[in-house]
Amino acid sequence: MGTRYWENFDLEERLARALGRPTRVLNDADVQGFGLIADNGLEMVLTLGTGVGTALFRDGDLMPHLELAQHPIRKGQTYDEYIGNAALHRKGVKKWSRRVHKAIANLRSLVRYDVLPIGGGNAPRLIDRRGMCGLAPTWRVLPVVSGFGTSRLAPRRSSASWVL
Repeated sequence: MGTRYWENFDLEERLARALGRPTRVLNDADVQGFGLIADNGLEMVLTLGTGVGTALFRDGDLMPHLELAQHPIRKGQTYDEYIGNAALHRKGVKKWSRRVHKAIANLRSLVRYDVLPIGGGNAPRLIDRRGMCGLAPTWRVLPVVSGFGTSRLAPRRSSASWVL
């Protein structure tokens, strides 16, 4: 969590001891992903909020966490710095959306997911620019996913889809 106090702190074990019950501690993108995924194929969840979060699921099973938000994307910037909330406010919605689409293209190349649900507080601000950065122009908007303020974009002819 970025501070020395939390370094090597076993929160899961401490909570289990305090509650007297088994516990599980998950990343916020992992938790949101359980509400967005369809339990089919390789699904990568991307959350756009204060920072950037990711989670991977295979056929509904949570895969090991990759802290991609701290991975470099461009000119030494991390995903957090490049498309996080500070970048949105610094660059404006139009340029930030362009950056998010470039990041999505990078993630697609890296992970080769079947579905990309996108959630988080800034997801509704993302401008639909599916024709740029190699994103499939055949995708269409489907109904809003209840409770997450997101819409589902799915392809017309491929097995990949994108949830926004």
